[in-house]
Amino acid sequence: MIFLWISEADTSSFVVDASLVGNTLFLSLFKDEKPSSDSNEIESPDTTFAPSPTTVGQHHILEYSFMGLNLLVTSPGHLIRPANSGSEEHFARIITSDPELDGSWPRVLPLLWFSGTHMWVSGSVSDGDFKLRQDGLRSVKKNIRDWENTGKVKKQKKTMFWLLQYVRKVTMEHLPSRSCSIRFVAGADDKKRLEVYAASRVQQLPTLFGEFWS
Repeated sequence: MIFLWISEADTSSFVVDASLVGNTLFLSLFKDEKPSSDSNEIESPDTTFAPSPTTVGQHHILEYSFMGLNLLVTSPGHLIRPANSGSEEHFARIITSDPELDGSWPRVLPLLWFSGTHMWVSGSVSDGDFKLRQDGLRSVKKNIRDWENTGKVKKQKKTMFWLLQYVRKVTMEHLPSRSCSIRFVAGADDKKRLEVYAASRVQQLPTLFGEFWS
C-alpha cells in the first residue's frame, strides 16, 4: 500500500500503526481513518483494518531483504489459496479483478513483487471451491522483471526505502512510547503528506514472529 501511494497507482489515504520493539519496526495497515488528536486509545466503531499478526488465524509470512532492510511481510491466510496444476501444487494470492482486462497491472505488479509471487493463477470460485481455468496457470517472472528494472520503479523503491527509514527514525528518536499512528494523505491537489500522531501505548513484538528471533 505504501509503495502504491508513492507510485501514484493508488491515490487513497490510509493509516499505518508504527511501533518500534527493540530494533524491529512493526507496521500494521489500517484503512483511511484519521486518528483522534485528543486520544489515540479510542477507536471509532467504524474503524476497519487489515488483519494483523496479532489477530487469530493463519498468516502467510515471507522473509527477505529490501535494499538492506530485513523485512517480514505478512498476508492474511484467507487471501491465500492452493491451486493445483497437474501433479504440482502452487499457492495463489486472491485478486478479484483481471489486470489484463481492467488495466490494473500497475497496482498488481507491486503486490506480486512484494509478496514474492511469481505465478499467475486465474480461475473462479464457486461454493468456496477454486476452479482453475484452462491455461490459467502461467509464470509472471518476466512481467515482474521488466517492471522492477524500469528507472521509474527503481526510483520509487529508493523512496520507499527512505520512507521506511524515516518512520523508524521518528518512532525511535522523537516518541517516548516508540509508538504512533501515521496517516498517509493524498490530497486533492496531488500533494502528499504524512500526519504523525503519538501513541501512549508501548507495543510488544507479536508472538507470531517469535520463531524469527531466538
